[in-house]
Formats: sequence, structure tokens, C-alpha cells
Amino acid sequence: VTGVQTCALPISSAAGGDITLSAVNLGSSATPLRLLAGAGAISLTATNGDIYYRSPSGTFKTSQITALSAAKTGATISLGADNGGVRVDTITQYNSNTTNDNLFLLAGNGDVTLSCNNAVVAAAITLTATGGDIVSTLSTAVLDTSAANGNLTLSGGSLGSSAMPLLAKTGTGNLSLTASTGDIFL
Repeated sequence: VTGVQTCALPISSAAGGDITLSAVNLGSSATPLRLLAGAGAISLTATNGDIYYRSPSGTFKTSQITALSAAKTGATISLGADNGGVRVDTITQYNSNTTNDNLFLLAGNGDVTLSCNNAVVAAAITLTATGGDIVSTLSTAVLDTSAANGNLTLSGGSLGSSAMPLLAKTGTGNLSLTASTGDIFL
């Protein structure tokens, strides 16, 4: 399955039904899959490749993806919203094979909000909040690339806050932090 769509329209489920996709690759960096599941669940499986997914509108919540699996070690998993924020509200439903991959969370017009009780674990993590901030609502939300000594890249208006700094475990991995309009609290 690729993200090539002749009309550039998103894939929609009827009446908020579930969407399940499985293929070698799901989407591409140039043409990510755009899915409108409404209240339905999304299941994404890349059998030996990468996953690129964008919600075309509104805030994308990670809980809407009820199954996420990328069998290839070092796969790119790029999730986000074209015109909205990203809320990392739960990730326990993601397959353990995703922890050795490169995770990108991209908010096209809003905040990236970390509000899950579990660590976000990947070989490398990139969070980008275009037109918004990267914030945490829980002191237990940790960005963890330490097992792979991977890089952590954060870019937004501001990163964290004095009341709720972002937490990271990178081992010997590099940090790249960019706050375009505010402060950095890590």
C-alpha cells in the first residue's frame, strides 16, 4: 500500500468503521497515508518496511492506532497530523518490534503533547510541532532512546515548561533541541 492517491483524498471508513492495513510499506515520506477513521480504530502493519501516516485534520491521538507493527529493524515510523496537533495518550498497544525503529511524531499546526504514563521508546525519536509547542502533562512521560544510544530531536515553539519539563533518556545519543519562540525545559 502506498500513499499515492490520484485525487489526493484521504482513505475514509464508512460510518466510523475500523481501518486495517498491512503491506511491505505503508505510505512514503513524499506521500504518507491519509486516513479518516472517525471514531474507528486504525491498525497499521509494515511487514518489511516503513510506516508513514497523517491525519488530514484535527488532533491525532496515538490511541486511535490500536495496532502498530513494523517488522524491519530500523524502520521509519512517521505519524502525525497535517493540520492539527499530536497527543501521545497511550502507546501500550504498539508492538514491541517498534522500539528498535526511528519514530517521528509531526504536528502540522499544533502542539505535540506527551500525556501517557509509559515511556516512548525507540531507536531514535523526532518530535516536530509546527505552529505549536512540545509539552508534557505527566511527570512519567519519558522519551527513551537509551537502548540504542539513539538521537533525540525536538523542534517547536517551546519545549516543555518550568512546571513540567520534558524527560529524556538518550544514553550516549545526541540531543538536538530547537525552540523557535520560547524556552527549553528538559
